[in-house]
Amino acid sequence: MGADSRTLYFCPLSLQSDQSAFKDMWLLSRYDSDLRPSLSVDKIRLISSSQALANRMSPEGIKNKFLYPEVGEVPGSQGNRKRKLRCSSCGLCWVPLSSPAPQLKGEVSAEQQRFLFQMPTLLFKGTSVPTRSLQMALVLVTVLISAIPAASCYSTTFQDLPLTGRNRTSIKFLAIGDWGGLPYPPYTTVVQRTTAQEMSNVAEQMGADFIVALGDNFYYKGVRSVDSSRFKQTFEDVYTQKSLMVPWYVLAGNHDHAGSVKAQMEYSQISDRWNFPAYYYELNFHIPNTEKTLTILMLDTVKLCGNSNDFSDEKPRGPLSALEANRQLTWLQERLDRSEADFLLVAGHYPVWSVSHHGPTACLLQKLRPLLIKHKATAYLCGHDHNLQYIKESSVGYVVSGAGNFMDSSKHHWHEVPKGTVKFFTGQMSTLGGFVHAEVTQKEMILTFIQAKGTSLYRTVLKDRNSD
Repeated sequence: MGADSRTLYFCPLSLQSDQSAFKDMWLLSRYDSDLRPSLSVDKIRLISSSQALANRMSPEGIKNKFLYPEVGEVPGSQGNRKRKLRCSSCGLCWVPLSSPAPQLKGEVSAEQQRFLFQMPTLLFKGTSVPTRSLQMALVLVTVLISAIPAASCYSTTFQDLPLTGRNRTSIKFLAIGDWGGLPYPPYTTVVQRTTAQEMSNVAEQMGADFIVALGDNFYYKGVRSVDSSRFKQTFEDVYTQKSLMVPWYVLAGNHDHAGSVKAQMEYSQISDRWNFPAYYYELNFHIPNTEKTLTILMLDTVKLCGNSNDFSDEKPRGPLSALEANRQLTWLQERLDRSEADFLLVAGHYPVWSVSHHGPTACLLQKLRPLLIKHKATAYLCGHDHNLQYIKESSVGYVVSGAGNFMDSSKHHWHEVPKGTVKFFTGQMSTLGGFVHAEVTQKEMILTFIQAKGTSLYRTVLKDRNSD
């Protein structure tokens, strides 16, 4: 390869391959200045149905979805800094680099589009092979893949749970939203600190295998980089108790999108408990000593519906990228279609239904609510409004748990929620904050709404999806 050589890097995830099954699969292709491929091939893996990709994507779609890589320094697991390359399209995958990688600028040409369209079916790395052999391999693999049923392209990855007893038959977790402290000293609020203490008490007494963080993790403008002191000031120094040293599964809120959400994702490589692998992702759990399963689909409702300014225009006015919004919606539909989970939860930052300051989210009422009903979702978990709410509508439980840092007693949108569906609401400052404890057993899911002052305020039970 000559002096004008340039390198393209992208991963299958950027072309809508399965995130859980293909997280570690990478495609690394090299082009010379004449766009003649010179590829290094060590191993070929089938990663997606070529027919499915062909149905989803056109050459124009490839051009729109292809984003150029970012190269930067990120902390290694032991604190040492390593050079890595990130696929800018999905923002998730990383590979070590021994030297800086050049970036290709400008639009993707028609010839590149045609070549890229074939590439997601292979994973290349290792020793080089002749281009003609590669072309023959492409044809052979494409034929083989087209014969594989689309369903076989999916695999379900299950999360590990702490070993806390042989006889346990349930999963327990906490749900907390809008817990993001302050951007100035003391970097926390009284509500956040009081709620954190009660979370630790409940986790110790009732149990908590993990925590679902429902967005607005850092007020008011997120974080700028993975090195931000806010990770320590607003997270590590607040949730210090041993019972809270469990996995935190994180999604982004509107305030997080005012900063760098990717920096929050990168923090997953530094913190042992912070888990934020992608803008949207899937979590699956086996309920111990049963044959039942729990699935949580974590969404980015800001990318789906648009950002909102809490101090002026409070309603999202549409996604920044319609392409990315449709990609996420397609991903969600696919996961819901194939889900066999006994308990199916969907989590996002914006509420579908809310009686408080922000009210119902029109975008989610249109795009998400029909899917929740169609696929018999157990519940939808969210934050955004700074209070605790439980709304039961069309057999779906809607949980608002946004009392992690501020409190808001507003019921401004009470009459915009279907009559009789509001089962519980509290936003009084006297509660000093709150959160939700969930226990998923073989037959039911028990939700307990807890105030930071140390008492349970409301409890409800949801049956599994297969019960009559």
